[in-house]
Amino acid sequence: MSYTQERSIEIDYVVDYAVPNKRTQSMDTVSIGFNKDGKFLWTNASVLAKKLADTKFMSKASNSENSEINLLYNTINNKILFSIIFGDNEIYANMDMASIIPINSENSFDEDISFMITPLNQKESMFEREVSVFELYPQEESNEGLRIILDENLYCNNNVFTSGFISLMLKMTSSTGDIKFDIPNGLFLKAYDLNDNLLIEAINIDTDKKTIKINYNFQIEE
Repeated sequence: MSYTQERSIEIDYVVDYAVPNKRTQSMDTVSIGFNKDGKFLWTNASVLAKKLADTKFMSKASNSENSEINLLYNTINNKILFSIIFGDNEIYANMDMASIIPINSENSFDEDISFMITPLNQKESMFEREVSVFELYPQEESNEGLRIILDENLYCNNNVFTSGFISLMLKMTSSTGDIKFDIPNGLFLKAYDLNDNLLIEAINIDTDKKTIKINYNFQIEE
């Protein structure tokens, strides 16, 4: 892989999310950076670096405590650019997600599915302000869905983000069907199922814009 020139990517928000870990009965924390136009997601979550460093592929390269990782996902072309450092070892790659994720046609579908997004009258308080609650469910199965919380005061194009994931999923399962949706704009803060079981929750938001400069490595400026 090589870059003919330096690229600059703008990250508008970085959110720390708590995610329940059923295996350890604890909460994992993952930080995700959002480009508000919906084009890029970024993370440098240490848990990913440690897990990769502990694999057989990297077991002799370095102690997992001396590792770092940067992942940048392009939702438009479904490519992932990453930088991994294990001690004195450095790896940079720009890869098509479809080429590194195995195809599982067993989960393919041919029908079209429409997701309904319904705003609820209730509000929830997060980060000392009221935020909007929505129900998200398949049109034909209103009892199977999620409640999601968005901060509509922090613009984020969720349809672009979601379209990238959906197109990748359809491609990876060789599906001929389609999934239709229209998610309101706003920074994603929380999700729980219809039985009120927490799935993910924002615990910190950094709204200081970051510029990621990429030229064989990641340089992050604030």
